[in-house]
Amino acid sequence: MLDGFRHAMGVKDIPATTSVDARSALFRSTVHGRRILVLLDDAASGTQIRPLLPGSATVTVVVTSRSSLSGLKAMEGATGMNLEPLDDTESLSLLREIGGADLVDHDLAVSTDLVRMCANLPLVLRIVGERLGSGGYHSVAELVDELTDERDRLDVLATDDTSNAVRAVFSLSYKALEPKAAELFRLLGLLPGSEFGRDAVAALTGLRAGQLRVALEALRSTSMLEVPAPQRYRLHDLLRAYAAECAEVVESADRRQQAVHDLLAWYLSSAHATGRVLNPYRRSDPQPTAFGLSFDDAQTAMEWCSLEQTNLTAAVCLAAKVGEDATAWQLAAALWGFFYRRKPWEDWIATHNIGLAAAERTGDEFGTATMLGNLAIAYRELRQQVEAEDCFRRALEIWMRLGDRYGEALVCNGYGNACREWGRLDEALVHSQRALAGWQAVGDRHGEGITYNSLSGIYRQLDDLPRALAYSSRAAAVFRDLGDRYSEAWAQHSTATTQRELGNLTAAIELRRLALDIRVELGDRYGQALTLQDLAADYERTGQAEGRLEALRRALAIFHDLGDPKADEIEAALG
Repeated sequence: MLDGFRHAMGVKDIPATTSVDARSALFRSTVHGRRILVLLDDAASGTQIRPLLPGSATVTVVVTSRSSLSGLKAMEGATGMNLEPLDDTESLSLLREIGGADLVDHDLAVSTDLVRMCANLPLVLRIVGERLGSGGYHSVAELVDELTDERDRLDVLATDDTSNAVRAVFSLSYKALEPKAAELFRLLGLLPGSEFGRDAVAALTGLRAGQLRVALEALRSTSMLEVPAPQRYRLHDLLRAYAAECAEVVESADRRQQAVHDLLAWYLSSAHATGRVLNPYRRSDPQPTAFGLSFDDAQTAMEWCSLEQTNLTAAVCLAAKVGEDATAWQLAAALWGFFYRRKPWEDWIATHNIGLAAAERTGDEFGTATMLGNLAIAYRELRQQVEAEDCFRRALEIWMRLGDRYGEALVCNGYGNACREWGRLDEALVHSQRALAGWQAVGDRHGEGITYNSLSGIYRQLDDLPRALAYSSRAAAVFRDLGDRYSEAWAQHSTATTQRELGNLTAAIELRRLALDIRVELGDRYGQALTLQDLAADYERTGQAEGRLEALRRALAIFHDLGDPKADEIEAALG
């Protein structure tokens, strides 16, 4: 390349020397004092670039590279500039230019999905644009359908010019990696999600901390891995598909299976750890292991679950896919505390249906009943009565057949609450009394407190307000004694409603505000919305119109955000 540069500048007599240093010196002498722009495209490393640096203030060198070239910045004073991917608007503009505006603009939402499938990469956008412009597709949606399966996406993006195909471009970066970084890249293709934390990668790969840090940095510096936040990494779907292909070719089936097993075990252990702080009074989960994460309080557990929600849901799917059926239902069950507090309905129901199928495949009745009971609660809160009742009945039958009083009590309590909401108060009372007897049989005070609160609601609807007040007060006392502020807020909320029905509006509003304060402090958004909805009813009784409207609007915003059907009630109340 040095000789080629000198030939281009009219130097004919080039000494036959094999020394790179000598050729570099001759190049510098040739360009000295000239005003020249040197463009070096797709450089692999600083070592490749240094002989081409002229050392003259009149010469500007522009280098493009997949690598960060940190050595050039540190030793040669180079100025770095990261070229970010195109944004959606820019990507759509490029797609219109190549594929045709009519197709792209016909359904902008689908076209936006397409550019994101392409990771907003110009090369990939050009390939799909050419496909659209070829006349082989009636709509963008047809191409999106072909690209939906990540396993086939690289095949769909293949071109006649193999040197410019997506695989070929990725291959250049992959083949330049050191062995440990290449191994890491391959194993990342086994991850169920595209964004992940360092701890998950450590579990997947088994690399020591130092090795992992170096390998991750190698991938980051070559733009094969993004770092959206400290110790968080992102591998876009196209690269992840390529990594999975490489893993299938290079890694043995046993190695891939072990890596996935270790990752799923880590997710399961960490999810159990969230359950121990979010549901400390539920039936004991396996004891903590050194393998997973640990959490000091409910807030950090909820934050981790929120951050990893997509990966946790995908991990349940992956466990079922690879035949780890016990892990599939256990992981779904371990996320109960997060699901119940945050109400991500779609993931809650999806993971539990996958877990249910997994438990049924292996004839695991304990797992089957656990999944059914949790699904029943979700369906009940979404007001899908047929599905909820079916799950309650099936779960109850299994627990009774197993002679499991704890499981029976748990389902009876939920079934009783559901029957109360459905207006079947006699059934509600029977189920709740069975639940109370079950808790007492197994010596579970917290369970007793939950059912005391359920009985309070039933007796309130039966117009036995003194008994309703007695049960909710008893529940609050149990929860205070156990230090469970989350459940105490439920009891205070129930007591407030009874006080309102008794005409004690000042006491009702005071208790409601106390419950709201606890729920705000704990980050219980669903509980906040329920309390605000009832606080609005309290304000209506006292003629506080502005307070009522403000409470309803706040509740509506939360219910809308959670996708809860109670939002419809509030919209109707607001007119």
